[in-house]
Amino acid sequence: MAKTDKDAAADKKSAAKLLGRLGGLVGGPARAKALSPARRKAIAVMGGESKRDGRKSGAGNKTSMMKKTSASKQK
Repeated sequence: MAKTDKDAAADKKSAAKLLGRLGGLVGGPARAKALSPARRKAIAVMGGESKRDGRKSGAGNKTSMMKKTSASKQK
């Protein structure tokens, strides 16, 4: 029985989900291990501030995150 385009698309989607999950399971702990405790704290503080202020994280906040991190290193 030949697969339809819909079946093929569903197979690709499920395969992509599995690969994405696998990458997340490996990448998250690796990233946490690579970050210094001070950097992890800075990220957590910024996340808490964003949550408190009702902002969504995104590319626009990356610049301010880098400024805050570099400012905390100067202290």
